[in-house]
Amino acid sequence: MNTPGFQGFTQDGLAFLRTLLTLQQNLEFDAAREYYAKNKPLYEREIKAPMGLLVENLCAAFKDDKIPLKGDRHSSLFRINRDIRFSPDKSPYKTHAGAVLTPSGTKNDQGLIYIHIDPTGCFMAAGFHIPQPPELARIRRDIRDRPKAFKAMLAKLTALGLHFDQENTLKRLPRGFEDVTDPELAQAVKLKSFTVSRDLRTEDVMNAGLVEKLRAFTHEVMPLLEFGWEAIRRED
Repeated sequence: MNTPGFQGFTQDGLAFLRTLLTLQQNLEFDAAREYYAKNKPLYEREIKAPMGLLVENLCAAFKDDKIPLKGDRHSSLFRINRDIRFSPDKSPYKTHAGAVLTPSGTKNDQGLIYIHIDPTGCFMAAGFHIPQPPELARIRRDIRDRPKAFKAMLAKLTALGLHFDQENTLKRLPRGFEDVTDPELAQAVKLKSFTVSRDLRTEDVMNAGLVEKLRAFTHEVMPLLEFGWEAIRRED
């Protein structure tokens, strides 16, 4: 049976997230819980269902393109409930929707495509987000030891207007990489994540064409994913 086609998110879905955001910004957590309970069918219909459909349409497109990323409506979507047990922020719900496609289809893999639907700004992202220390060390080693390959990959991204997000970065070179003197390589090995992103307009996410936008973006970021995958799989 063919998977139905993704038709876009709706104003009602984005308005639902916006209302949750306003209530929680005002610290009206009980009101947020009441609003969610009352409008859970709307969330399921206008956010969760189309996100699952988007992931599965992308998965089918990636299979056609021989891109080793996959997911489904069960394993790829992030829950809306927040774990507030150890957080100073007691907001009970996330005010955005997110999903990933990874090599295994689970959320634990590195080298992924991420979709972020948010009433304050949507985006798509790709790469290696805070990899585990052994994986991070392997990527850093490949940056240092394969500078031509790394710079060629970086040049392809830069030509497309894509740059590494600088949110997770060290002030100094990490231990074992003090010998990296090339400024471009040094800046890269200081990173704790290797991700790029591109903003999406509201009209982009409310349109069936979002599938093709994400598909095209994935082709653009394949040099980054392939560089990282090769590094992570390399034996120590």
